[in-house]
Amino acid sequence: MTEHLRRPAALMALAMLAFVAAVLAAACGGDDGDSGSDQATVAAISIMDASDLHEVHESIVLDKTIPATARTTALRLEALARLTDWPTDDLDSQALALAGLLRDMAHALDTDTPDMALVGDTVLKAHTAWHEFSQSVWGYLYQAAGVHADSGHVH
Repeated sequence: MTEHLRRPAALMALAMLAFVAAVLAAACGGDDGDSGSDQATVAAISIMDASDLHEVHESIVLDKTIPATARTTALRLEALARLTDWPTDDLDSQALALAGLLRDMAHALDTDTPDMALVGDTVLKAHTAWHEFSQSVWGYLYQAAGVHADSGHVH
């Protein structure tokens, strides 16, 4: 059980280090084109993908239990979605839409007696949007890297 709890924290710490390294590399980069931006994009989506949003959703829907980290997860992901300089206007628009859903989720959780139907609805919307956004970002990154993902859905 303890190992299960340490894994997401370790992944988040690793992703945060990758993000900081990518931001520093982008800030120190010269005329390398979009490589700094792409590095920051990889770091940001990796952090999002390593978050426990999926587990939060499952806990709320299946166990009818709100994890203590649910609101913090929503707030951190919202900040990341808003602060990252996404490489295309389409990804930026999707990120802002996701950020709005994460804000709704955080608001639904910000009470001593949360409405479980409202919480379930907002978490479902945020979780679904996150999956769609992640697929879009990775699609961009695959294309930028010259990686051919034939199946259309790489998870």
